[in-house]
Amino acid sequence: MPDIDPNRYETASRAEALLNKLLGSPKHGLEVERIIREEMPEARTDRLNLVETVTAPVTAKVSAVETALANITKEFQDYKSGQEASAAETKLRSQLDEIRKDYSFTDEGMNKVIEKMRDDNLAHSPRAAAALVAEEMGRYKPAPVSSRNSLLSPRVDYYGLNSRESDKQWEKLQADPWAWFDDQVVETLDEFNAAA
Repeated sequence: MPDIDPNRYETASRAEALLNKLLGSPKHGLEVERIIREEMPEARTDRLNLVETVTAPVTAKVSAVETALANITKEFQDYKSGQEASAAETKLRSQLDEIRKDYSFTDEGMNKVIEKMRDDNLAHSPRAAAALVAEEMGRYKPAPVSSRNSLLSPRVDYYGLNSRESDKQWEKLQADPWAWFDDQVVETLDEFNAAA
């Protein structure tokens, strides 16, 4: 038997112990065998071969399932996007039909509404686009403003200086503010209803 330097023997023994410890490690053993097989293809990696033989069919099936799941997920997302787009289109068509009926637009008028929506970035409000088109076409007639009920009328006596009625209102306000408020609300609503 040849003589071996004790230092080299000690180093070789420690290296063998470390290699055995790494190969036997439940956490790193298979990875160490993979590295050994990459660096030294002639080395025996029995445990890694066994694991790969057993897990190869399962890994292939898992990979196939993951691919199928990705395809199904994509198809579902496409379907969902299509449904949302279809719902949005249905809602827009419904709004455009209402606009056609309300403004008595022809096909030409509706095309102008759609152009106005596109050009003025009014896709969110087809009714606003229709009002603008109707005004451009001279079909939009704003309701006449009645100065009879207007707060800006010159006949409004804001401070109650010119009428006996205002004196009565002032007395009622001082006597019972809540009753006065209720009367004012009802009177105001009646005025607006009469003007409408």
